[in-house]
Amino acid sequence: MPNGILKNLTSQRSMDIPEAISIKFNQWVDECKASGQDIITLSLGEAFFDLPDPSFDGLNLEKGYHYTDSQGVPDLRNKIANYLNKCHGTSVCANENIIISAGSKIIIFMCILAKINPGDEVLVFEPAWLSYEHQISLAGGKTTFIPIDSSLAEAEKYITHRTKLVIFNNPNNPAGRVYTQVEMMTLSEICKRNRVTLIVDEAYGDFVENGQFYSIINIEPELEHVVAVNSLSKTMGISGWRIGYAVCNQHLMKTLLKLNQHLITCAPSILQIYVAANFQSLLDKTLPQAKSFNTKRKEIAAHLDKARITHTSGSSTFYFFLDLSNYYGDTSDLAETLLFTHNIAMVPGAAYGNSTKGYLRMSIGTESVERIISAIDTLADIIKQKGLMHSKIV
Repeated sequence: MPNGILKNLTSQRSMDIPEAISIKFNQWVDECKASGQDIITLSLGEAFFDLPDPSFDGLNLEKGYHYTDSQGVPDLRNKIANYLNKCHGTSVCANENIIISAGSKIIIFMCILAKINPGDEVLVFEPAWLSYEHQISLAGGKTTFIPIDSSLAEAEKYITHRTKLVIFNNPNNPAGRVYTQVEMMTLSEICKRNRVTLIVDEAYGDFVENGQFYSIINIEPELEHVVAVNSLSKTMGISGWRIGYAVCNQHLMKTLLKLNQHLITCAPSILQIYVAANFQSLLDKTLPQAKSFNTKRKEIAAHLDKARITHTSGSSTFYFFLDLSNYYGDTSDLAETLLFTHNIAMVPGAAYGNSTKGYLRMSIGTESVERIISAIDTLADIIKQKGLMHSKIV
């Protein structure tokens, strides 16, 4: 069938969104590795933890073969609720406030679908996880970006009568920044005052040193106008298992449950059952590894400073956001050069907003310190040559 006819058979909304840039780069990485190349992979948004081999002995495999509760396996919801309440001193109810689905990505999309009508506006702080904008578009909404150098308090000046949502990532992917209690309270109050729902993506909260992360459920325990979205992917190192959850009020819960029934039915049954049965032992194994990234992060930050590569002032997660805007208006070509010429994979900043095109995202979750430092030195040499060329042109 001719391409023109195929194009006419495709919806405009799906045609208007690009493919996910980070996933595209990681597909290229897989292709390079399959051909025998050794790639320093700093593009993956996950950590490779030391995990025990899963054993399903003693679990109800018969139940695991079939659908489970669309809201999530009750035992797992209880384990998550107890964990959150212990960490944040809250009183989250497993039955009334928690829904589990196949990863936090679909949950964020369902929250968007639940809250906006076509033409409504959603505020997104840059740097923003790349799927926010396109999920908003698929729901018929319009994204208003708040530039990277803006404070949370500046959100109010972007709110209009059509603004229904603010989506915010804390700790931030890709910058690694952790926002303070005062900053979060300020943003929460702005949203409450303007009757706007605040969705906080907290996927990296467990990577923050104890006492320094303030969940939105701690700041707004009534959950009147806020939603916390999280997953077990990052904390437990099981991104491929697709288990995410939302914490919200009962009214929104009923809507999300309907959407989940129609879009997903339930997260993978046997995997929910496994995680519920091994919840604490998995945390005991992975939480120390998650916290250890702060030490690794400091070592990498010191080398970036030594190499005179500017980066945003993040203190957590396994991401660095490298500011190369003095040399590049857009780092997309640089990212391709790094991959296909130097066997180094990073993600161009254009994936994360309009004001971040001169940046690169570097993940330290999957490679050794030695290999990361080697990649940084290569990048520093490229930047040095770029600077010399620029000075000659000037």
